[in-house]
Order: sequence, then C-alpha cells, then structure tokens
Amino acid sequence: FDQSWELFLKEASQTEEDLVLHRIRDVGERIVRKCGGLLLVIKTVGSMMRTKKCIQKTGNS
Repeated sequence: FDQSWELFLKEASQTEEDLVLHRIRDVGERIVRKCGGLLLVIKTVGSMMRTKKCIQKTGNS
C-alpha cells in the first residue's frame, strides 16, 4: 500500500498535508486500495485528482 500511496501522491502533485487540507485524503486512500496495486490505474486516477480541491457530496444519499 505504501508504494501505491506514494505514487498516487506524486501523480496528484500534492503532499499528504494538501490532501488533508482539501478533504480528499480518505477518498485518495480508498482509490489506492481499490486499484489493487495496478500502477497505471493509480497514475491515471492520481493525475485526475491533481485539479480536485474538495469533494462535493452529490446525488441522493
């Protein structure tokens, strides 16, 4: 998990503190776990998260 998490942080171009500040750390960790160590998926999703500043709750919950 640690190597996958580091790759995600690198691709997201954010520090762990930035992720906490932007309230997406938990989401990022869940994504990394669901990727199951698949590096290409982690890189792709991490780079997509680069522009995310916060997660908004949408839909019917």
